[in-house]
Amino acid sequence: MPVATICNEVGMFVENVTATHMDSFAKMVDGKRYAEGILDSAVYYMTSSDEVVPRPSMPLSISGTTISGIPAGSVLAIGEQTFEVDDGEADIEGYTGIVKITCWPYLDAEVTL
Repeated sequence: MPVATICNEVGMFVENVTATHMDSFAKMVDGKRYAEGILDSAVYYMTSSDEVVPRPSMPLSISGTTISGIPAGSVLAIGEQTFEVDDGEADIEGYTGIVKITCWPYLDAEVTL
């Protein structure tokens, strides 16, 4: 029984498909990017060359109130507020607590200040 995981345009796996026959499987995946088997986008993504690889960790470092090594396009969540970071660094003064950082395809990160 063929099984695959379909991904979207940025390589995030979004749908698992299973078929009882190859003909129906071919129709299900026709024109879509997919990988054989069931894959979890919390762990893996598909590159632009259709290679399935683990999602990388962000190369973050913390010095006082400054977080550096933030990938361009990341979104930082501080409480209920969100901020986009494009210059690789965030200086967060006057806040103590957890900062959540997201940027596809990197693994989500949490930093405690």
